[in-house]
Amino acid sequence: MTLRTTLVLASAILGLCPPVLAQETELPPAPPPTGEVAQAFSRLRPAIVRIEVQETGADALSAVGSGFFAAPDGRIVTNYHVISRLVNDPERHRARATTATDTVEVKVLAVDVVHDLAVLDAGDLKAGTLLTPLLTLPSKGERLLAIGHPRDLGLSIVEGTYNGEVERMLTPRLHFTGPLNPGMSGGPAVTASGQLVGVNVATMGEELAFLVPADRVAALLARAPSTPPTPDSLLAGMARDVAEYAEKHLGGLFATGSPKVKLGGFSAPTEPTPTFQCWGDSKEQKDEGYKVVVHQCSTDESIFLSEDLGAGLLNFKHELVQGKGMGLIRLLSATEAVFAEKMFFDGTEEQTTRFHCESRNIRTKALTFRTELCARRFRRLPGLYEAVLRATPFNGNGERLVTTLNMSGVPFKLVKQMVERYLIGIEAAAAEDGK
Repeated sequence: MTLRTTLVLASAILGLCPPVLAQETELPPAPPPTGEVAQAFSRLRPAIVRIEVQETGADALSAVGSGFFAAPDGRIVTNYHVISRLVNDPERHRARATTATDTVEVKVLAVDVVHDLAVLDAGDLKAGTLLTPLLTLPSKGERLLAIGHPRDLGLSIVEGTYNGEVERMLTPRLHFTGPLNPGMSGGPAVTASGQLVGVNVATMGEELAFLVPADRVAALLARAPSTPPTPDSLLAGMARDVAEYAEKHLGGLFATGSPKVKLGGFSAPTEPTPTFQCWGDSKEQKDEGYKVVVHQCSTDESIFLSEDLGAGLLNFKHELVQGKGMGLIRLLSATEAVFAEKMFFDGTEEQTTRFHCESRNIRTKALTFRTELCARRFRRLPGLYEAVLRATPFNGNGERLVTTLNMSGVPFKLVKQMVERYLIGIEAAAAEDGK
């Protein structure tokens, strides 16, 4: 029995069409694409590239994503998080862009870390097709096409729906209802006619995904230099952008008149802006004879700096220690246990210094606090700090309040301002109620 006969019989058994062997029959040319999506994919394909970042020591992949040509001189747009290792550790990493026909090494021209964008220089590789940003947002419900390399399985196109700008976020994001997957980050989301609406940036699964608006792409392209900057100047620019973001979005928090929550005999800050989410809980320490009532709030987002470090973060937590019938010594001991709870932080020794802590008693108009303020510096991003405030008022009859304020990626001047306003915002509830 010949090989051809065996293949035909096997195909019949499996219910498949018999194979056509190349040496016997020439394959016909591929038919032209039919349908709007197929035509769009064929037309836009030359604009899309696969981005890979390699660790040079092991000569192995460390990240894979997507990108697209946005200028005729070979400039490519992608997400910052796709090439972040190239920015943070350029001596150990290199990056390449691959089209349907070529692979070239790319260099970083500009970064917008706040909006998670980067512009790359592809050298002599010129664009076959360009994507032009659409500077006016489409109508809600309009169909979009997202293109990229999902899980590095090859270039793919998915249909989805534009559902407007995401509310309660500090940085603009567009809501895309469609199945984005890892590896599509940095790829474009376009209208059926091929106009760029946004850049694929994140997904929460269940076809809930997000795009960076195209106007942010246009802004970054407009300020990108013609030649690659030094790694230090890139990082310094990132630090300035993050500091400006912190001043703009966090600088006014906890001002006079900000919302308060009542916790036992205290009132304390809560949900300073709609971009925060707050929730509560209580924990019974039955063996110890006391209860801890918890109220905590945090921002919904952060700025990605690296796999181990974020910025623009702010969260705070109030813990009311209630011990009915407990003596003062036991109540103070329970408060100390809460005050001394260990906290865990991201970041490596290469990225941050060690925490330096200072303990002080601080008096406001309303209360006197025992405080501990710990801060550490970001080594590669000049002028940015991470800080933690722990404080407890000396006041309290049968209950004690422990409060914690965490800030990440902010100038130290802003740390001091927020700590001051935060403590001023904590008062005895009786004083607030006029009792």
